Amino acid sequence: MCDRQADLENSFELPSYFCTDAAIFYKQGQLRAQVNFRNLFGVDYFDSARDLLRVHPGEPFTVQGTISREF
Repeated sequence: MCDRQADLENSFELPSYFCTDAAIFYKQGQLRAQVNFRNLFGVDYFDSARDLLRVHPGEPFTVQGTISREF
């Protein structure tokens, strides 16, 4: 993997990263339940940057659940 240019002027780089997401769901008739896992292995990474002083970290391990019904 290669480092990434962090701004339009290419004045500095952010390190590359590899993030894994997963999801499981169950559907029964009109009901659906889903669980999403983001950053499954808790990788520390920088998502983006505005400049050298404003570098934004990526999201930590996150779990999101959803229940929905079709009409």
